[in-house]
Amino acid sequence: SQCTAQEKEAIFTQIEPAALSLMQSQFANRVIQALFDFGLPDHRLRLAKKLSTNVLRLTMDPCGTRVVQSAITALKSPGEVQQAKLLAQELHTHVLKCVQDQNGNH
Repeated sequence: SQCTAQEKEAIFTQIEPAALSLMQSQFANRVIQALFDFGLPDHRLRLAKKLSTNVLRLTMDPCGTRVVQSAITALKSPGEVQQAKLLAQELHTHVLKCVQDQNGNH
């Protein structure tokens, strides 16, 4: 959170193209979580849109599930809450599958 907006933009620009695969990486998922927690609002929304249609798959992944949790928790501002709801809705019809999965039940 000590970075300037320009530094955050430079980091995000490098990470964004590979964000979806990084979400499932043992170590890089923490970078994505940090971007949700400390990134610029535009960065959070762009990352959340990358999650779209991938929420269930990521939820079943040991690293991806942490990113999904971070995303839903971090998307708090009025413009972001709708995106968090859309992400959560992707799991609506898969609740039982998530509960039965060792990663999805987080």
